Amino acid sequence: MRSLIFRAIITFGLNALNGKTVEEGNTSFGPANATLVAKGSWDYSIAESFIRYTVNKGYNVFAWALGNELGGIAIDLFMDADQYARDTIALRRLVREIYRAKMRAPQIMAPDDLFEPDWFQQYLEKSQGSLNIISQHIYNLGDLIRTL
Repeated sequence: MRSLIFRAIITFGLNALNGKTVEEGNTSFGPANATLVAKGSWDYSIAESFIRYTVNKGYNVFAWALGNELGGIAIDLFMDADQYARDTIALRRLVREIYRAKMRAPQIMAPDDLFEPDWFQQYLEKSQGSLNIISQHIYNLGDLIRTL
């Protein structure tokens, strides 16, 4: 009898809001163009600890994803493209530093959001090639926020 070997491809999502403040604000994106806005730099200390843990355990992580539905057409909380890009660059530097002598570095994935062309263009221009995978959400059944 032949044994089966299953391999999982693991991607971890990191909290992109750690260290940020949340303020009311207006954006040109999102429902009704008014939303809560996340401001300030990402505090990556918890993410760094978790990434180092996975490396020390020898876990083969395929990708690190930063945030979820924070830009583009934000649902409840918005982050501007410039800040999201700076935080993505910080993640890329962190991953390179941690993995440099250990093993092949995982992919960097973001922004994991609904597509809004102007926001995505700004984000990709400012992120300076720090991404390997561009992720987005597609809800083929429609936007529940606008229909409720």
